[in-house]
Amino acid sequence: INMGDILLLMPSLKKQMASLPATANLYVDAQITGKVSDLTLKRVRLRGLTTTDIDVSGTIKGLPDSKKLNTDLTINKFQTSKSDLLAFIPAKSLPQSISLPNALSVSGTVKGGMNNLYANLTLNSTDGGVKFNGSLINITDKKKAVYDIALKARNLQLGKLMKNPKLGSLTADIKAKGKGYDPKTANASFNGIISNAAFNKYNYRNITISGNMAGQNYKINLDAKDPNLAADLKASGNFSGK
Repeated sequence: INMGDILLLMPSLKKQMASLPATANLYVDAQITGKVSDLTLKRVRLRGLTTTDIDVSGTIKGLPDSKKLNTDLTINKFQTSKSDLLAFIPAKSLPQSISLPNALSVSGTVKGGMNNLYANLTLNSTDGGVKFNGSLINITDKKKAVYDIALKARNLQLGKLMKNPKLGSLTADIKAKGKGYDPKTANASFNGIISNAAFNKYNYRNITISGNMAGQNYKINLDAKDPNLAADLKASGNFSGK
């Protein structure tokens, strides 16, 4: 599929696709069976544009109603570039404070929908990597959301990604589990190890953190063994201000 053909079908993308070569092509190799509400993706391969290479298989159910969407997908490869992503991301949908990496790749599995989602994904990019493994239930409801997640960041360039010169790279392992993320009603706990976090051009190392919140009360523990910042801090309080 040539870019010119895509623009004939979706002329509104002309400005967004200006960064792509006029001769760019998208090659499609797919075997999909079933009806719209119950699709089986035996094979979906997309390759082209500048560096995009996608290989996905699995099932998608519930379309076109997004509330009924239920997926069971294996992402063997999702490799792309900043210019390719910007060509298809709706204009102004990306916050001005966020910058995409020049290149990225994602692999793993995704199961469920917005009301009950499980994901085990690995993302590598020119600005670091992230591994996510966990379940998210009712995540759009700040009071009823239930989550159990593990996040690993490796050399993640937060300053560049968030356009904040005070931030640098982050390497950390964080786990969080609980219900709700409204401070007034949340019941949750977290723990983690920050191997390296750059802030104001200094790399803070070897920081262990943990904490919990319930009934508007919170507790936070921090143990830092950085060569220039040894500390053992404990804090507690109440979100209501009492």
